Amino acid sequence: MTDEKKICSEKIKYFVWILSGILLAWAFTAMILSPKGSIFCFFHEGEVEDYDVLPINSLADTVGMEMEEGVLKIGEPEACKGLFLRNDSLKALPYLYIQLSKLNGESLNGTLLGFDSQGIQVMEKSIVLVNGSNEILLTHEKLSRIEFRFTGEAGKKFYVNRMELRELNKEFSIYKYVLLFFLLFGLYFVFSYLVNKKISGHLSFSHSVRETMNLIQTVYFGLYERFGRIGRLFCEKAKSRLRMLCFFCVFLVNIYVTKFSNYHNSMVYRFEILLTCLCLFAAAFLYLSDNMKKIDYRNPLVTSWCVLCLMMIISDFIVPKRTMYTGYWLLLCWGFFFWVWNHMENPQIVLRELCRAFYGFFWLSVMFCLFCTERVPEFYKGMTNNPNTLGQFMSVSIVVILSCLLAENISYPRVVFISAAIDFAIYYTIMSQCRSAILADMCVFVIFFFSVMHLKKRKEGGGELRKKVMVCICATLLLYIPIAVGSEKIMEHNSVISSHFREPEQEMESIISNQNNVVYAAQLSAGKIFERFQNSMNINQFSSGRLYIYLQYLKNMNLLGHNGNLDIYGIGTGAHNSILMIGYNYGIFAVIPYIIMIIYGFVYSVQYMISTYKRPEKYGFFLCAMVVCTIICGMLDHIEQAMRYMPWFMIYFVIGYFFGWDEADAD
Repeated sequence: MTDEKKICSEKIKYFVWILSGILLAWAFTAMILSPKGSIFCFFHEGEVEDYDVLPINSLADTVGMEMEEGVLKIGEPEACKGLFLRNDSLKALPYLYIQLSKLNGESLNGTLLGFDSQGIQVMEKSIVLVNGSNEILLTHEKLSRIEFRFTGEAGKKFYVNRMELRELNKEFSIYKYVLLFFLLFGLYFVFSYLVNKKISGHLSFSHSVRETMNLIQTVYFGLYERFGRIGRLFCEKAKSRLRMLCFFCVFLVNIYVTKFSNYHNSMVYRFEILLTCLCLFAAAFLYLSDNMKKIDYRNPLVTSWCVLCLMMIISDFIVPKRTMYTGYWLLLCWGFFFWVWNHMENPQIVLRELCRAFYGFFWLSVMFCLFCTERVPEFYKGMTNNPNTLGQFMSVSIVVILSCLLAENISYPRVVFISAAIDFAIYYTIMSQCRSAILADMCVFVIFFFSVMHLKKRKEGGGELRKKVMVCICATLLLYIPIAVGSEKIMEHNSVISSHFREPEQEMESIISNQNNVVYAAQLSAGKIFERFQNSMNINQFSSGRLYIYLQYLKNMNLLGHNGNLDIYGIGTGAHNSILMIGYNYGIFAVIPYIIMIIYGFVYSVQYMISTYKRPEKYGFFLCAMVVCTIICGMLDHIEQAMRYMPWFMIYFVIGYFFGWDEADAD
């Protein structure tokens, strides 16, 4: 390893060391000082009743006020706005918190009226509202409705960001948290220094993890001794086709179950896990060779992955979940596949067969979208159960298709065929209106052109590759309009035919705000995403309330994890962020190995892609682009559900490739 790479490796280790200390000190500080023992509850708020991320929508009809792009404007000297509260059977919450923004003036003066369940006025209180948070003490125990009245404030505008009732007043001391945080952070540094410098040979954490991996490898050896002869029953060509069939079945089971079944049903989930694991085990057995032995895992990627799996297992023991045993599947099934993979003399064979199987499955999916799924006016789900899932699948498809262009010596007619595949993937991504997929696609294309520019300089045949890329770009531009228009016509024709064989029905797939056009858990119709960007008042509104969802998940994290999604807006809502979902499902400390795993996966993929400019391997782009695509999808959508989403499969395939890889391999 060169001196520069050693320095880079040391910087990464220091970064991970400091990040781990910050997370640990933060978590313990909150646990010690928080009245509820919550990681993110820094003040005692008692019971809380939240009135939506945009509470302006839950208010009663407005009198003397009007709405202008989500902002309330007082149009008459006497104006009022009412809010229906809780049922009288619930506990009274005396503190009203209302957060305003975009107020054109120093303050907003008015009167707050309270009414009981019979509609009788029981409270009247003068109020002064300002930009930011406003706290109002309600002078009556139980109210069924409150009403804001503004006199002489015509012409003023304001925007309601949040409104909630609390049992207690906020109690928070920043000084206590800062002092305890730095104390714990200092103790972490002292302890970790002693462990690494003084007694690393006896109490090294990574050493303990390696011993755990050695124990798990004993299980792998048992499987190898019992089933190692399977691969000898077939010739190499037959084994290659069977392995691609196994990968194809993994993708098929994934899409079939999520499209036509309830993933959260216990029996459906177990059925999917069983079939997927059998396919992966079968593929691993067909890759077996005669030189199987234990590997001394010193790769930090393996350490973080193993720790994450163990924390998943511990969390499942304490807090049973619907998607149970994820840590077991990763350690035993995927771990055995990775172990076999890293014993191969030419591990790129797995990537080649994986891409070929996915490429065939992609065309099957396109046929399903064209002839078996109708074009709906609001959003398009294709062969998946959600438009976001469709967009993420197509982003993964673009990575695989572009890697096929770089990875093999293909003819020019096949280049045109690949261009058509890219057009279909782009078309269905736009149809899904998945923002994370669109952003991921843009980053993938940047990485692709970066790879091509370097490959043509450093590899033999780079000029020919550049010509094929130019042909692919031209063909993609020329074919997109015919493919898009033709697909629309075919789906419209299918819709007309299918309408004769069924009764019209209406599905409610989303929660839509009537006044502000805010859509939750769904996407806008094709062509509306840019209009949404222009008309959004803030990032939270453009992201369909994701910022609010993030905050709710942060507030409810704990040490041991939860079962299922958090209830937001009255329904179970996914976190739309993989890091938050890992922390919510498996506990706050599970976030540390997960982030470390993602960081090292990204770093190794970049190093590997750069190293392929000097060596004959052809899958550097695939590995790097797949990691970037998955990270972007995971930051804006919830992909961290075992065996469900395509980016989830691909990120673990990529991580497994680097289990036996060392930074010295990049030289």
